[in-house]
Amino acid sequence: MATIEIDQQHDPRSVLDLLSDASRDHDLMKRLATIRNILQGRIVFTTSFGIEDQAIAHAILAQDLEIEVVTLDTGRLFEETYVLWTRTERRYGRRFRTFYPDHASLEALVARQGVDGFFASVREKKLLIAHGR
Repeated sequence: MATIEIDQQHDPRSVLDLLSDASRDHDLMKRLATIRNILQGRIVFTTSFGIEDQAIAHAILAQDLEIEVVTLDTGRLFEETYVLWTRTERRYGRRFRTFYPDHASLEALVARQGVDGFFASVREKKLLIAHGR
């Protein structure tokens, strides 16, 4: 599929029109390939390894699209998630970029609230979200 050349800085409406047209295609693989061809620059897909994410990851990875796949490892994922993560990377021969919580901040949080302290306080949940942790 040929890359569509458009000036995204000076003609944003054409980008939106093209993306809108691409979103009408019911074939996920075609849709993602078209979006990759329309958009310039980095595209990132975040996965938590749920069934919907696995479908999207397959559409990206099976076509070897230049879309980065990233995930967050909180250290509290189910063992089955790690097994699926490993299988997915092996199947497609591609590693996922992984982000981890800030170690020092996490230690301070657990020291202050306990290991599940964030479940108990709405205020603390809002603070965690506001600070991206």
